[in-house]
Amino acid sequence: MKFIYSIYIFFLVPWSIFAMDMKNLLRKFDFYTSEVSIKNLPDSEKKCILKLMETGPYIDKIFLRQNFSKNLEVLEEIKRSKNKELIKLFNIHYGPFDRTDEHRSFFRDYIRPLGGGFYPDDMSKEEFDTFIKVHPEKKDDLTSPFTVVKRDNKNWLYAVFYHKEYEADVKAISKIMLEASELTQNESLKRYLKLRAEALLNDKYFESDIAWLELKDHLLDAVIAPYETYDDMLFGYKAGYEGIILMTDIKATQDIKIFDSYAVELERALPIPDAYKKKNIGAHNPIGVYYVLQYSGQANAGIKSIAASLPNDEKVREQRGAKTIIFRNVIDAKFEKILKPIGKELIDDSQIKYISRDSFFQHALLHELAHPLGANFVVKNNEFSNETVRFALKDKYSTIEEAKADILGLYNLQFFINKKLIKPEEELNAYVTHLASIFRTIRFGASEDHAKGCVIQLYYILENGGILYNEKTRKYSVNLEKFREAVRSLSSLLLTIEATGDYDSASKLIEKMAYIRDIENENLKRLEKIPIDIVFNVKVIK
Repeated sequence: MKFIYSIYIFFLVPWSIFAMDMKNLLRKFDFYTSEVSIKNLPDSEKKCILKLMETGPYIDKIFLRQNFSKNLEVLEEIKRSKNKELIKLFNIHYGPFDRTDEHRSFFRDYIRPLGGGFYPDDMSKEEFDTFIKVHPEKKDDLTSPFTVVKRDNKNWLYAVFYHKEYEADVKAISKIMLEASELTQNESLKRYLKLRAEALLNDKYFESDIAWLELKDHLLDAVIAPYETYDDMLFGYKAGYEGIILMTDIKATQDIKIFDSYAVELERALPIPDAYKKKNIGAHNPIGVYYVLQYSGQANAGIKSIAASLPNDEKVREQRGAKTIIFRNVIDAKFEKILKPIGKELIDDSQIKYISRDSFFQHALLHELAHPLGANFVVKNNEFSNETVRFALKDKYSTIEEAKADILGLYNLQFFINKKLIKPEEELNAYVTHLASIFRTIRFGASEDHAKGCVIQLYYILENGGILYNEKTRKYSVNLEKFREAVRSLSSLLLTIEATGDYDSASKLIEKMAYIRDIENENLKRLEKIPIDIVFNVKVIK
């Protein structure tokens, strides 16, 4: 349904109908509470993690401004309405736009600019590109992940760095992180928190990113920075502020620690020419399993992440690799509330038994391990240039990158089977579980990059016979051999698009395959009683 109201219509439509629409939109989410005990933490770390959680409201405020320039005004208006459903919806989506329905407005007749709050609301791609051509000396600042683009009184574009644009809130976050650094007894965490507090005040994150990768024996962790660029749908340049406060699952981290030492071998084993493979790559990519205690900002907007691979800075990844963080309590919630019910509805009865929580967890791990693999910089004349893949693919980058991480994670199953870290019989479990998860992710919305990446995977593998559809039962199944072959060829295609920075090929692939066809649309309607995602609340037991 399309919920876009002019002010005139808003006042004529009976409030009972409007309220019903709000309830329907809220039914897309399951309000889930996870209990996490911090009782066993030393007093120092307990105080530290509770202090870090104080950053949440400040990060939320910054991201509200980044998502839509009028958000703070809209929020005040919505609060005055005293409509609980409307307030809940705004808080879920960090604005008046349904992130699971192409950012359609559910309040008034607002239209979200493609550039969110990162650019002037009415700025076009053509205006931005033309200005940079005329003023190339301003390109670095205007395209920086950490600047807001504005116009002056001459209609010239200029950049304001985040630490200046959001100065009061950034200083508050930095102060909290410094205070937290004085509470922890872990020296590596103390160093990271101090460096990150400093980085927030100047938007120079390289040193603190390295310190984050060097954390050791830490019982807690904190992702606090502008990282992901999903909400810049104009160019994909600008990073949104996010916060994720974490407590380490020590046993689970130890159980998968061995996976962190294969980055170099995985890069060498990629199904692409050697010229497209990185020459330098961090040999040790740390991995951690955590319990989420708090999401804020972009991490909390709409769909919740089950894992991440950070930092995104290409220079950090070239020198030191990336860190994989997996969110145990979020994975458990989504498996029980969403993935299992989808599997029962759409997966062939003969293969439902292959859907497993372990495979869902495993794919989250392999997906994140795949993100740092492949080119970070575009290859020209068989040499890596200074142009990043992210910059070359612009607004197409996130879709291609998410599809790559998914499919390459499946491709790397064979590598880890050969290393005897994954059992051969788990391959079919992985494919069937991922097939169910494709339908889980597609429901995130036609404008969401993970969703578009999954639609590409679905139709590519269908066309190559790896996924079968039974028109009689209206259910899907996996052909093991053809699925494996499709995984390899799609991995090669996506890695090549990135390595060559081929914007046209990325656009054509998305245009051809990243839309949902009639059969799947009809089958997705069968999932309407299953939540699309969760509103994740944590009850911290002290």
